[in-house]
Amino acid sequence: MSLDTSFGSGGYQIITTVAGSGALAADFNGAVTVGSATNAPPGGDGADLGLTLTAASATADNNAGNNSFVVRVRLIASNVAGNQAGVTRPNSAQAIYSDPDGDTPNGSTPVDRIVALSGSQPSVSIVEPTLTVTQTQTNNGGPLGVDRNDEITYTITIRNDGGINAFDIGFLDTVPSQLIFRNPDSACSR
Repeated sequence: MSLDTSFGSGGYQIITTVAGSGALAADFNGAVTVGSATNAPPGGDGADLGLTLTAASATADNNAGNNSFVVRVRLIASNVAGNQAGVTRPNSAQAIYSDPDGDTPNGSTPVDRIVALSGSQPSVSIVEPTLTVTQTQTNNGGPLGVDRNDEITYTITIRNDGGINAFDIGFLDTVPSQLIFRNPDSACSR
């Protein structure tokens, strides 16, 4: 999977309103500012997105319901051998923040804290089209086969029985050198 850098602000969105995400109970009553974003390696499979929030604060109104915001990312399933139909790919996002006073109240040794995932880890299942190719041949030759200048017609059918759209399909049919390619349909070329 790779980060879709055309989505949002380089592959992510910060959402602070209920209208933007049903995961929020109320609009975020605070401010969030992304100082920098890293995607290493950029656009690569398995790349980590790192967001450095230079400001993330909530108004002290004692309402825990409006102290949340959402980070939404969009990933693209890569066309690699490991992504075959039926494979499940989990997303193991986590939040890490720096606690400036560490384990001691008003201390001076900062500690990085990892926020545990609440709920189950989301995952996606890879699906693929199911393509089949069939080929039939007819000719105007005699019962023993074809002779010089007899026409042979090949009908090639490509079918998708998978229920999933197929993209970037290529097809190659090498015509034997002893045959001449004539009168192709407009969609065919040699």
